[in-house]
Amino acid sequence: MLLAALSTLFLCSVDKGYLHRAGRHNWESVQNLTIAENLSPGHNFRLFRWLEPGPDGAPAYHRMYSRFPVGGYALVKLAVLPFGND
Repeated sequence: MLLAALSTLFLCSVDKGYLHRAGRHNWESVQNLTIAENLSPGHNFRLFRWLEPGPDGAPAYHRMYSRFPVGGYALVKLAVLPFGND
């Protein structure tokens, strides 16, 4: 059954140049991966897209995004954790 399921990947003509599909799907995938990557105890588990130094040198969190529960981002974080920070 596993081989049959894997063979469907080769039979379908899928454009491999995108994470998922062109357009909004790429943006949502990258946004979820970014938030999951930034999820850490060092940032008090804040859900944000990017971090810059503020005027006083303290970290300034930009684009806070907590529309969905943290559990989904935690699962994504666990899935990509073995692949390092790059």
